Amino acid sequence: MVARLPSSFKAVLSRHYHRRFGIRLGEVENGNAFGGEFEMKVAADDHLKLEMKKSIRETVGWVSFVQTVKGLLTAGLGRSVKYVFAKVGKWWRGKGTATATGGQK
Repeated sequence: MVARLPSSFKAVLSRHYHRRFGIRLGEVENGNAFGGEFEMKVAADDHLKLEMKKSIRETVGWVSFVQTVKGLLTAGLGRSVKYVFAKVGKWWRGKGTATATGGQK
């Protein structure tokens, strides 16, 4: 699974692991950090799920923030607040479903 990740996302994930596994950050930025042994260490890590969540947040976070600001500027405050409440409600319902089914949707 780790080997099949897109290269840009793999780079974000590898930056999270560079200290833990003692690889140089330059190798991470050049894409040379990934190879069979490194990927096996990442895949076997007990904190992989947490690190994947961090990497997703890092990848999506800025884009989401910019989209929110654009929405405020183009749609106005009223529509933006309504949109945010709808999204939070959807997230909350999804979270309840995941809890009720034991974490699986």
